[in-house]
Amino acid sequence: LQTRNKDPLVFSDPEEEEPSLERAWPHLQIVYEFFLRFVVSNDVDPKIAKRFVDQNFMLKLLELFDSEDPRERDYLKTILHRIYGKFMALRS
Repeated sequence: LQTRNKDPLVFSDPEEEEPSLERAWPHLQIVYEFFLRFVVSNDVDPKIAKRFVDQNFMLKLLELFDSEDPRERDYLKTILHRIYGKFMALRS
């Protein structure tokens, strides 16, 4: 997963500004949808998948919540919720 850098000195009030929509969203949405389907699939064995969906992966996934696009944050919320339910070992 690729992380985005934001300027920490720039302050924006989310109530005053319109949300910034990612121009690449149609492409990102395909990736998020594919991963969501992977996570919820009954064909995926959590014991095997946990080799890839590990703590490092989860930390990078959490960094993506910094996105200004509400559509991306919504997908991330759903994916995180499904991972939480399926990968019990990641809860600790």
